[in-house]
Amino acid sequence: MSLLAKFYTQIKSSQEDIASEGLKYILQNSKVARSYLKSFLFYKTQIEVPELTYSNQITKKDLGRTDISGVNNLGKEVLIIEAKFWASLTENQPISYLKRLEENSILVFICPTLRKKSIFTELKRKLFEENLYLSENKELLTFVTKNNKHILIQSWNEILEPIKNLLKENQDERLVSDVDQIIGFCEVIDKNSFIPLTENDLSPEIGRRINSYYFLIDEVLNELSKNEKYRQDKLTEGKPRYGYGFVKYRKYGDLTFAFGLNYTNWNEFADTPFWIKVTEQDFGQSIEFRNKIYRIAPQLKNQIFETNLGGIYYPIYPTLFEDKEKVVKDMAEQIIEVCEKLQ
Repeated sequence: MSLLAKFYTQIKSSQEDIASEGLKYILQNSKVARSYLKSFLFYKTQIEVPELTYSNQITKKDLGRTDISGVNNLGKEVLIIEAKFWASLTENQPISYLKRLEENSILVFICPTLRKKSIFTELKRKLFEENLYLSENKELLTFVTKNNKHILIQSWNEILEPIKNLLKENQDERLVSDVDQIIGFCEVIDKNSFIPLTENDLSPEIGRRINSYYFLIDEVLNELSKNEKYRQDKLTEGKPRYGYGFVKYRKYGDLTFAFGLNYTNWNEFADTPFWIKVTEQDFGQSIEFRNKIYRIAPQLKNQIFETNLGGIYYPIYPTLFEDKEKVVKDMAEQIIEVCEKLQ
């Protein structure tokens, strides 16, 4: 374990800031690292990146603050690198960052391996909402948007390990040690299931927010009750258990569904705590029913997800920065959409 990794729980600064500062330092001080990154980006995007100057935390009005910006000799940003661990995408990511970039440019998100798919899902949703989506590669986890702007999602090891190996070949032991520090720091954050608490994590605002999620479930179900196909009957409430928050079972037409909080899916798949699992009358998902879900999936607004235990779930996204009535109505409409298509 690296020294930086050993003491990571005692570091007060943002983990993303520390990792991005470290990567910027390596790029600023190693021609080998810069050359590797340039060839890597060309391999992924077919964009020939010029020699760049790397800087941290460049702020532009209404367009956010980047972790690392690669600027060409004309002072234009052609590469933005964003460090991510477990925090959600910010309001500016990726839309405002794409606005900052020139044509034929690249936005790279570097994150834990287990986070790559959930970031891919959230990026896709945001690109669709802003009508910027052109194409994707689900295997490589990449997007191409308008004006040939590329978005890549890479793990910390995918970026840092090749740089470390090249530095070893060039016998730059000092920078090898520095890269090892960053790798160790990122690995311990990736693998540590306990994320160190901050004062903000324990504030009353957090408790109030969590409580509001439970109330929101009831509000959405009340909104659904206005639909003639919705029935409560005498279905039991779900009991909280590890990895799950709370669910309520209801009926819609010939279907049953469980709607509520699912912390495991929130952590692994998509940036929302609210999930629905639509089932047949016996609360199961037969092979035939599962095939039906996959057939209607391309018609749905959101992406479906299958867990390791075999259940197929659908994320319900609350509308951001809106009042409760609009949020509740929109969430109810998302549930109705998937249930109607499965009738």
